[in-house]
Amino acid sequence: MRGRNITAASIVAFFSGCAPPSAAPSSDPVPSIEQDAAPKKEEDPVGIVVLGTKRVGGLQLTLEAAKRRWLLGENIVVHYVAKNVGEAQASVSFGGDYRGGPRATRIKVNATDASGASLADPHPKFMVFGGRGGDFDLEPGEEFAFTVSLGRYRRFESAGTHRIAVAHDLGWTSEQEALAVEDERWVEGELEIVVPSAEEAKSVVADMRATSSDSNKSVGERARPFADFTAFAYPVYLPLLASIVESEPRAMAGIASIATVDATAVLLGLAEHSDPEVSSGALGAVHRRLPSTAATPRFDEAGHVAWVARTWDADVLGPDVRALAESLLSGRDPQRVMDGARLLAAVVKPSDVDQVIRALDRSLEETRAEPIPYPEPRTAVSELVATAELLLAAGVSSKPAPSSPGEIALHILEQAAQERRPSGYGVLAAQWLRHDIPQLGVLVLRRTTAPLEPGLRAELPRLLSQPHLGLANAACDALGQAGSNSAVHGSVLAAMRTATDRWLISCLHATAVSVGISRDTIAKTWVERLDEKDMTSRMLEQLLFVIDHNGHGSSGVPDAAEGARLKEVWSVWLREHRAGVRAGKLFALGDPALTPALFPAGFSLSDRAGKRWPEP
Repeated sequence: MRGRNITAASIVAFFSGCAPPSAAPSSDPVPSIEQDAAPKKEEDPVGIVVLGTKRVGGLQLTLEAAKRRWLLGENIVVHYVAKNVGEAQASVSFGGDYRGGPRATRIKVNATDASGASLADPHPKFMVFGGRGGDFDLEPGEEFAFTVSLGRYRRFESAGTHRIAVAHDLGWTSEQEALAVEDERWVEGELEIVVPSAEEAKSVVADMRATSSDSNKSVGERARPFADFTAFAYPVYLPLLASIVESEPRAMAGIASIATVDATAVLLGLAEHSDPEVSSGALGAVHRRLPSTAATPRFDEAGHVAWVARTWDADVLGPDVRALAESLLSGRDPQRVMDGARLLAAVVKPSDVDQVIRALDRSLEETRAEPIPYPEPRTAVSELVATAELLLAAGVSSKPAPSSPGEIALHILEQAAQERRPSGYGVLAAQWLRHDIPQLGVLVLRRTTAPLEPGLRAELPRLLSQPHLGLANAACDALGQAGSNSAVHGSVLAAMRTATDRWLISCLHATAVSVGISRDTIAKTWVERLDEKDMTSRMLEQLLFVIDHNGHGSSGVPDAAEGARLKEVWSVWLREHRAGVRAGKLFALGDPALTPALFPAGFSLSDRAGKRWPEP
């Protein structure tokens, strides 16, 4: 599967030389379905087959589907419907549980196969970031439907009659509270699952291609049939999907859902496709199939281990992964280098050290022209550093007299965290803090454990005001961790008077406290900047450290005149209350010393009980 011109024809040829996947339901060859994208089908009316129903108080809870018989690979969809059959208004809660995740978390699904065995959860652990939602009032006769793609909740892997149970909390209990098996909100029914023949599989793929991925669903209504290519999680679909991926981008999600080593091999081939969309999609899927390392921790480690057991074989895939990593690392595209570093981490061995150093040389040089922002995202440098640490753990040693950026980086990683560093490390590290590639200085400060050598400590004050934000923030953190030190007060205050970056301002505030600058001096420094252009709101946020509160909100941005007014009233306030601020007093909301005049219109604070101040 190696080579940059991966085509549908080459993938079909690959499969023609392979034995049929052992889990495939048929030994018949699966024909290619490479073709132009099929036209979108006319909308079909939503079919309704009642799988189960029950009455709970004034609600009729019903589990529906378009049909009872489903082929593996189809998007198996059911609707959980709450209908008000009472005489009074009823309410259900929905949403707020889906953004960024593979499914809505408030919907619960249990399922058993024909033998009575429970089906596995394909996504046992993931994060979501809220989403639109709220309460929906149902008048008598009205209903609210939740559409559920069952394959997102349970992994169907065999034929036969399957027992399905679906529930939603409906807002009756906490969204995080598990529903007991006897909970009355569960509605059960049966579906017949069928393993498709080769021809049926071809038809399923063609139908999916002709269907929009948009469910065209309004809140509370049943979704119309929609495409979900992750439903193709079965080996029989692999050659079919591989043959259309060039013309059907959604096919990549289907290949990525197939938990076999063969699917991983196809993805590795597609990772070198000439179409960037195809190659990047394949690389992302390959990364999710690699064994975890210290460089690539996983959010759901247990789930990842189980996934890798089905999708990874070092003997079969390792050589191709290594070759692909070497190809990616030899280039200059930062994203491709990142991908190469992550791939190599899975198969790294000591002999890889030279190519990692060369890649670090190039990537660190790139940061000279385009500094890495702060907070630092995942970059080619950070991924290569993580891979370099694996090399050190495998017994690689750095050069005693490093010269290139990559050699220096490896030396820093090897020496910085040692409890007893070599006597000359501090001198070299101080030189690297002055290197014309600031990222090397960042690496020194982020990786060198306390206590810092005197030569390193002496460099920190000047770095607070230098323009590379990553280095300035690293120096600020290191200075704060060193503790009280009156000798650096002047440098810290000077940086506080000129910093404009939000992260650096917050760091300087914390460091000022750590090195022993008095609270009233810190407050005075921020007050004096209240009239600076674009800094009024930021300085107000810093001044909140003198108030006992539990959060704040604001609307609008203070103009220059308001900034000047706030500087004047805060200057007067600080002169009157300087002793209390200096002593560490936290002024409570409602304290006569605090007046709304200290803040712009639209600014509010909350106390520990959640009460807003000033009152609206």
